[in-house]
Amino acid sequence: MEKDYSDGIYMVVGAIGQFTSWIYIVILLACHFMTRKNQTQYAFIRQLLILYTLLFIIACLNLRSMLINKEDNQSGYERVFAFWNFGACGILFACSLKRPRNPELRYARNRRVISHDTVASIWSLLTFGWMSSMIKLGNRRSLTEEDIWELPYRCQAAHCYYELDQLLSASLLTRLLRVNTNNLILFLFIAIFRSIFSFTTPFFLYKLLDYITKNKNNEYTEEPYLYVFGILCSELARILFLNQLNYQVVWLGIRVEQMLSVLVYSKQLHIKTSSRSNNNRQSNVLTTDVGDIAGFFSNLPFLLTIPLEIIVATIGLYYLLGFSSIIGIVIMILCLLSNKRFGKRVSRLQKRVKKARDERVSDIFELLHVVRTIKMHGWEDNFHERLMYSRTIELTQLRRLFLRTTYLTLLVHLTPFLVTLFAFAFFTFVFGENLSPACAFTSIILFNTLKQPLQNFPNLVVELVGLSVSVRRVERFLNEIDIQKDISTSSSYTKTIVGFSGVDVSWSYDMNIQDPNDFSLRDVNLEFPIGKLSIVCGQKSSGKTLLFLSLLRETFLFRGVINFPSTSVAYVPQQAWLENTTIRDNILFGSTFVEDRYWNIVEACCLLKDFENMDEADFTKCDEKDLILKDDQKARVTLARALYSSAQILLLDDFLSTMDPLTAYQIIENCLKNPIIDGRTVIIATYYVRNLLDIASYIAVLGDGTVLASGTPEQVRESGYLNDEILGSDIDVEKSQDKIFRNSLIKSYEKYITDKKIWTPEEVQPHGKIPFKIYLFYFKSSGGLLIWFMLVFLFITIRILTVGETYWLNIWSEWSEVHHNKTANITSPELLDDNNTQTDLLFYIGIYAIVALSSAVFTIARMIWQLCVSLKGSKTLFSELLNAILRAPMSFFDSAPLGNIMNRFSKDLGIIDQSLMTVVSSCFGNAVGVISVLAVVTAVTYEFFFVSIVVVISYIIIGTMYINASRELKRLQSITRSPVVSWFSDTVVGIATIRAFNAEHRFIKAFTNRLNTSNRTTYLLHMSNRWMSVRLGCIGAIASYFAGIFILWNYRSSNMSGGLAGFCLSYALGFVQIVFMLVKDYSTMENNLNSVERVKEYIDMPQEPISAANARPPAAWPTDGKIEVSNLTVSHALKDEPILRNISFYVQDKEKIGIVGRSGAGKSTLANSFLRLVETTDGRIVIDGINIADISLEDLRSRMAIISQEPILFEGTIRTNLDIQLEYDDNELWESLRRARLIHIEVEENLSNRLSNRQALIIGPITSLNDPVNEGGSNFSRGQRQLICFARALLRQPKIIILDEVTANFDTETEKKIQEIIHDEFQNSTVLNISNQFKDIINSDRILVLDKGEIGEFDTPHNLLMNPESLFRQMCEQDSELESLMKIMKLNYSEDEDEEDHFGEHYDDDDVHGMEMEIEVDEEEDDEQTERESEHEVDEEQENNQQSEMFDEQHHKDDWEV
Repeated sequence: MEKDYSDGIYMVVGAIGQFTSWIYIVILLACHFMTRKNQTQYAFIRQLLILYTLLFIIACLNLRSMLINKEDNQSGYERVFAFWNFGACGILFACSLKRPRNPELRYARNRRVISHDTVASIWSLLTFGWMSSMIKLGNRRSLTEEDIWELPYRCQAAHCYYELDQLLSASLLTRLLRVNTNNLILFLFIAIFRSIFSFTTPFFLYKLLDYITKNKNNEYTEEPYLYVFGILCSELARILFLNQLNYQVVWLGIRVEQMLSVLVYSKQLHIKTSSRSNNNRQSNVLTTDVGDIAGFFSNLPFLLTIPLEIIVATIGLYYLLGFSSIIGIVIMILCLLSNKRFGKRVSRLQKRVKKARDERVSDIFELLHVVRTIKMHGWEDNFHERLMYSRTIELTQLRRLFLRTTYLTLLVHLTPFLVTLFAFAFFTFVFGENLSPACAFTSIILFNTLKQPLQNFPNLVVELVGLSVSVRRVERFLNEIDIQKDISTSSSYTKTIVGFSGVDVSWSYDMNIQDPNDFSLRDVNLEFPIGKLSIVCGQKSSGKTLLFLSLLRETFLFRGVINFPSTSVAYVPQQAWLENTTIRDNILFGSTFVEDRYWNIVEACCLLKDFENMDEADFTKCDEKDLILKDDQKARVTLARALYSSAQILLLDDFLSTMDPLTAYQIIENCLKNPIIDGRTVIIATYYVRNLLDIASYIAVLGDGTVLASGTPEQVRESGYLNDEILGSDIDVEKSQDKIFRNSLIKSYEKYITDKKIWTPEEVQPHGKIPFKIYLFYFKSSGGLLIWFMLVFLFITIRILTVGETYWLNIWSEWSEVHHNKTANITSPELLDDNNTQTDLLFYIGIYAIVALSSAVFTIARMIWQLCVSLKGSKTLFSELLNAILRAPMSFFDSAPLGNIMNRFSKDLGIIDQSLMTVVSSCFGNAVGVISVLAVVTAVTYEFFFVSIVVVISYIIIGTMYINASRELKRLQSITRSPVVSWFSDTVVGIATIRAFNAEHRFIKAFTNRLNTSNRTTYLLHMSNRWMSVRLGCIGAIASYFAGIFILWNYRSSNMSGGLAGFCLSYALGFVQIVFMLVKDYSTMENNLNSVERVKEYIDMPQEPISAANARPPAAWPTDGKIEVSNLTVSHALKDEPILRNISFYVQDKEKIGIVGRSGAGKSTLANSFLRLVETTDGRIVIDGINIADISLEDLRSRMAIISQEPILFEGTIRTNLDIQLEYDDNELWESLRRARLIHIEVEENLSNRLSNRQALIIGPITSLNDPVNEGGSNFSRGQRQLICFARALLRQPKIIILDEVTANFDTETEKKIQEIIHDEFQNSTVLNISNQFKDIINSDRILVLDKGEIGEFDTPHNLLMNPESLFRQMCEQDSELESLMKIMKLNYSEDEDEEDHFGEHYDDDDVHGMEMEIEVDEEEDDEQTERESEHEVDEEQENNQQSEMFDEQHHKDDWEV
């Protein structure tokens, strides 16, 4: 009676509760429909969800009670109502779960869609269904940046920085913790729940196996099914919480990274720069330290959850195994400590590998910068051998690393075996306990669960220590001196004054430091007039740039006052700096586009012709290698940027030095003498002082670390410091000719990259599936298919042994259970046979140990085999790639960005060396593991076969969708990440220009946009991973549930043992992790194989032509140095306009030929044709009777010498730079240095003994052949480097020497030495001297004038200069050098005449040195000389005809011999 009364009360209370809930729901819905406002559409979702959840749980319980308690008094309508209530509540619950929380959101500033997790429903958040649309889009087509959703507002860089910036009083770490407190608390709760559900699965597994072991009556009970259902719920909850935890990890890490990145970048724009500032350290703060801090914050809650997991797992194991669990834990800790010890050794070896790789990459970097020099001299084989030696050292270190990693892998492999062996052996053999299947398999799961936190906790502690280091580094950077804190001001400061008053400034913070980079200016007193043009001049390294940057407050001020307005200033640096954007955007630099003003300035800066030569005109983008723009073009763009700005003060730092004289003249006339600068204060540093004197109002001459003179031009001239050396040469051109010659004065550049037929590689991005041919290519490169089949066989063998190890544990536990039951029924101690029991235990333990050790042995074999395969592939691919690069045509290097080539040798080869083989083997191992799990579970329960088909199909579909989408997202991530780092680096380089233009705010905004773009792809990439993980995990959990159900069916029908059930379920539960790792490994493998594809692309690129092996010239060729060029036509592509057209000329042996022509005339192309750096379209070049097209490139280039404008030295020693092939002795090397005017050798005689002891005293910058040469020869001046290049050529004593602008941009002393070398040391060689400086080639025997790719003239200098219609004479007139050249020519002529008059006479040395000659040349002598030259020309023509006949005969004879 009391029971019925209580049941009635429960029913009344339940009914009232349900009725009240439904009334509340109706009221909420009524409010919504009555208001009909959009905001109410989502306002009641949370309340409805709570109510529907409660009602659905009640409905489930009622239905279950109705089905279980089948009483006779239950009416039909009660059952119908229970089903109806369950269905209705379920539908409402599902609808509330699926209802979006908000409508689709967009940012107002750009109308871009915000990430869908901000509007997703509860169900979508739990299952990451909001990512499905992006996953499907990535499977339909290639994703673009426009497809990527914007980050949520909480992760936007500007908002994150604003939050952090509100807390300025605390330390950096405290600010980060306080800003993210709420997020960390939520993070902690999710991590705790994830840890709890990690242990509920072993609990239910233990209960299930214990039930199966102890109950053999085969009666149906609900208990085991509840345990299986508990395993399902535990796994589902663990998977959901795990993925939600990772979700929180990602966006918390992004928030911290956004905060710190903007903070560091903002600080970078305000700190003071100097010659001592370390750009690499500043970049490391952004790329390394910020990432380390963000990574630690992502792991911060684990510092609390990991100890919790360790405690719970230890308690569980102690409950199962007692004191034996402590033995197992101790063994595990010892193994982990050993792992740590081996890990430290591996870490040290990794540092060695990185060091070896850095040295090899450095060598590659040097090679790519000097590849033109290498090809010109035919040194490809030498550098291939040198780099292969570096590669061998790297691979040796890599082999040691792999071997040490093999030992570490063995220890990791043996850890679970040793733990279980000792724990179970002590449990059974020592303590005599029963090792039941429930105890055995649950203990294994708990040991594996315990292993991860024990392994991760020390790493977290290490990260905590590393966090303090990173935080200190960032804080040290943030505490550096701001530029505003270093300004000296005065009460007399006015904005109408620009100048210095008693100023001492330096690059360094300490003026007493003696360092070449720490130049200083002392006692500077200058006052530049407002609205006028002022000139700053002086010798090189006199402090002009230091003076300009001091005005911009970029240097260290020690004394005095700098008067300069803080408003926007237009600054043009000496080394032009451009943004990585279009030319138009560089000119505008954030200003509004005004068409007339823009094009007027572009025309004034002589950029119109350059735009015509560019495919995209002013929309051409300046890339990181600046291939499109030359130095003078970049200088003119930066000038246009300054002129276009509204700044009233222009600081122009020697930008004219990068231009040729005619272009500089145009800039002076069109810009500096143009009304465009009227009213502006212009301060310019230049060497063209003479051309600016008429418009200059103020001149300052610098020298000796101070101001030598200053004032008006007249005042400075009176001081005597404005001498001819300071004034420079006059490049004045008649104003009437300006318009006529305007187009001819603008430089037109030879374009090597415009033709689409030239092989121009682009970055290979992972579009679509990796072709199977890439797999075959890598397999063949690393040893062949048979080697890989052997590797697969080892994987299969190891997996079989692993399964056998677990299966033997099943047999052992079953025997232990049977034995325990038998001994439990024996009452008399005499009947117990302890010896047999001990023997049986040793047998089971021994077999278990043998199987596990066999697996370890095969694992070692697999690792060693894998090592050999990996090293073989790495060595082969590097050798083939290096050979392909060295044999590539020069057009490839002219078009391929340096960064792309370096990526092949650094990033791609690094992946191939260390990552690719690891992930490929892991993918193979997991694939074998998946097959083994399906085989094991299906073998135990055949019904699972049908479930496995559905599971495999589902995994394939989900895995394929994930791989396709993640591939696209990874591609976008790699594209969007680079601009962040490059923007930071570009900012560091151009920070003075940015601050001068007051563009800091715009650059911070641009940086935040790039940061958001990069992190939004990173965000979605991680979310796609979660999308896959939650689906694979749930499917795996459901598969495990079915496996448990099938086990119970078999248990009831065939008495399945508990050991077999545990064996099956342990594999079923691990199925999720194996499949998840398989999909991830396959995705990673495809991305890594993309590196192989990129390397293969370069290996397969076109190569330079190789002549037949037997077409070798004679060993002494060329013997004379005679050159015949016949109908030579050269173009860079088949359909390109020829650069050289029908060039024909003949050069006698030992003749000195000067080659001149305007830019674009084809001078460099002609020089390259002699070395076959460009292949001829038509015609031929014959040297001493042999067509150079018929011999190998190595024979051709090694028999000639070329010295280019840019002196190239290699890192090493003087010896290795002079003698690349180590063919000469020390005496020959010293002699070449002496002949190159680098050293002077004096012989001292020691007279202290009767026998004279002669010693050589070397005077000069080189004291030993083993003196080091830094990278690029940076420890030598530019002139010294050029003289070393001459010494290198003199050492080889070639018969043909090509000089390409060898005196350009050198000081007077170096030019004089070079001219002496050419005149004195190259007398027995044929010299082709290319130069734009006519004084360098006026002493040549003949001059070849190229005009638009054709021969304009070819005659002696005298004839060309004396001919008024000569093109060469017109060029000299345009450059204002005609008068000086005529003097040089007449002087040479007089010397020749004097030698003829005194031919045969004998002079003593003293008489010769005592002579004083006075030379007067009149017109009659000129006529006689002209007549004499004409007669000589007729004789020379006859001689040429004879030489041509002899040449043809010799040529045919040589062809017959070949």
